[in-house]
Amino acid sequence: MNARPVRAFCCGFGAVKGRGLPVERGMLEGIRSGIGILTSLGVVLPVFAVVGLGFLGVYVWRRAGSSHSLMTRLWQLFHGKQECKDPVIGEFLDEQGALLQFRFTTGVRARTRQQAQALIRWTRENNEDMGHVAACGPYFDLEKIELKAEDQLPNVWLLLARFFAAIVFFTLSLTAAWGIAFWDDAVLQMKKSKVFFSINATSAKRFGVAEKLSLDQCSNEAAALSTFSPEDREIVCKLLKSDELASYINETVKSQRLALAFLLLVLAFFCRELTVWFLQGVHSQEMFRRLRGRKRLEGPMALVEPGGNPPIHDSRHDGAVGTPTRN
Repeated sequence: MNARPVRAFCCGFGAVKGRGLPVERGMLEGIRSGIGILTSLGVVLPVFAVVGLGFLGVYVWRRAGSSHSLMTRLWQLFHGKQECKDPVIGEFLDEQGALLQFRFTTGVRARTRQQAQALIRWTRENNEDMGHVAACGPYFDLEKIELKAEDQLPNVWLLLARFFAAIVFFTLSLTAAWGIAFWDDAVLQMKKSKVFFSINATSAKRFGVAEKLSLDQCSNEAAALSTFSPEDREIVCKLLKSDELASYINETVKSQRLALAFLLLVLAFFCRELTVWFLQGVHSQEMFRRLRGRKRLEGPMALVEPGGNPPIHDSRHDGAVGTPTRN
């Protein structure tokens, strides 16, 4: 179109001369026929299967923290399921498999087999569940096998800040999703005045105001009462009267939805991370209260270890809660 003083808001996508609705229908028909060809050739199902296996492999790798199991499956695919004849190497591979199975099923990133075993002993001695240890995230020290000290755990105000931040990002994500699904107006900006406004086939509206400038108002003196400046009002009226407005809006809305889809992914990612961060703090505080309550109940009985020897004080665990486990 010839409306040079106006630019699209998203990513530089603007109207293209000569690209009207008939051309778009032709493009859509071509896409459908292309998919039909792929379907008839039996390509779609294998492609989806490969993509699905790829996502599954990435999930296993992320969950276990290693590609050992994936590499083992690939090795068995080409070499068969023969056991390793070297006893030392075979034992090492079995230990790696057991460690990765522990990581995958529990969600706890134990660094070694000995660390995993010590962690299992700690949960039994402190009457805690491995799922709760995983839920604490970084607030459980896997090297010392104990919950971090109280001053290293998030306080109530920090938890509230994380909670409200997650709510903000969740609201923004819903707004972006709503824009993708229901927002059919093109968002534009005046190049000279920098005014943002939305426009459809019958009216335009500045951001932040309720009044609209309709196509009918452009034909009478009512246009002078709009919130647009005289120069901007003239540009908007030319847009509303243009025969190419419909195709221009369609192209701009497509680019807006692509931008909103990308924005939605980013917002959803931060919303998830903030939610996980908040829940890790909540679970760590809950475990701290449980361990402190048990320590108070069992304290008098634990002053002397079995055999009559007093417990050895270890300054490394000062301030930490839970019975430390010897590796």
